[in-house]
Amino acid sequence: MDFGFTAEQEELRRAAREFFEAETPVRLAREMLEDPVGVSEQAWKKLAELGWTGICVAERYGGSGLGLLELSLVMEEAGRVVLALPLASTAAMAVPAISRLATEAQQERLLPELAAGRTRATLAIAEQSGRWEASGVQARGESAAGGWVLSGEKWFVPDARSADLILVVAGVGEGLGVFVVGRGAEGLELEPLQTVDGTRKLDLIRLEGVALPSDALLGETARPAGELDALVDVAKTALAAEMCGLAGRALEMSVEYAKVREQFGRPIGSFQAIQHKLADMKVGLENARSLVYYAAWALDCGAPDARLAAAMAKAYASDVCPAIIADAVQVHGGIGFTWEHDLHLYLKRANADAVTCGDADENRELVASLLPTEAQ
Repeated sequence: MDFGFTAEQEELRRAAREFFEAETPVRLAREMLEDPVGVSEQAWKKLAELGWTGICVAERYGGSGLGLLELSLVMEEAGRVVLALPLASTAAMAVPAISRLATEAQQERLLPELAAGRTRATLAIAEQSGRWEASGVQARGESAAGGWVLSGEKWFVPDARSADLILVVAGVGEGLGVFVVGRGAEGLELEPLQTVDGTRKLDLIRLEGVALPSDALLGETARPAGELDALVDVAKTALAAEMCGLAGRALEMSVEYAKVREQFGRPIGSFQAIQHKLADMKVGLENARSLVYYAAWALDCGAPDARLAAAMAKAYASDVCPAIIADAVQVHGGIGFTWEHDLHLYLKRANADAVTCGDADENRELVASLLPTEAQ
């Protein structure tokens, strides 16, 4: 049994690392802190030219036809540079929603533009409760005059300011619907939110009688809550992969620093306390990676335990990856706390990812609820 990656997957990882280090280094994330929109159009164009915005889009729509496992490899490499581009919101949130829920005509209209990077999109699920699940959805979509009218609020929407399309989850009858809304739609208002991670912009979206055509509803029908859960599972796995990349780079920086920083006439990496801390960081990182890779594979294959695997990966990564980066700050000592050092960017992104699509506690609750079913 082969648990390794294929040669093609390893080549994708290598290409992603080389591209992100050359074209979107951490320096870009710093620049985006002061940018009100948070996107470098030049960098986005180069990313799209590589096909990674359409990595999970079927080939017939101009995509690569790959899966979540390949996207997770790219997301992990993106984490290494604290990528300040809307890759996660477009490729891991919007594209899966359209691919799974939309009619053939809707897919033909939307997916080629997303795959080519000409259109950016995001998914608006959470509301004031902060829960990324059906029970937290209070926004409503009502049928009116041959179309739809949306009302309500959406909180913590990633990259909404730079998105051309916002996929809004709202109640429809007894079920849920995902509506395609243009960012400039009348009655839609964006309010920037001040959050811990300034490199990924989040917005509050107010929907005040937003009128939409009948074909704005993906699939043109309401869906059960379970289909929303499946979309969140994909997104949380991709974010867990990004957290692994963040933590992995922080660990590398710590090892490099421990080799050159001297105290009492010797490198601090020679002290057992530092060695043990670095070893514990490595063990935690490899455990998180294993959970993420399995979750991505399980979701790609439709494995019976896919939802459980996604919850486990997100719960563990949300606990361990921010802790690894916090330990990296400790290894660096005083310089690790400074604004000039990059570690605070990694820690802030990891803390933001940790609470998106459910924090560690919420995902542990989900794991607990799924265990009896899996054991039967």
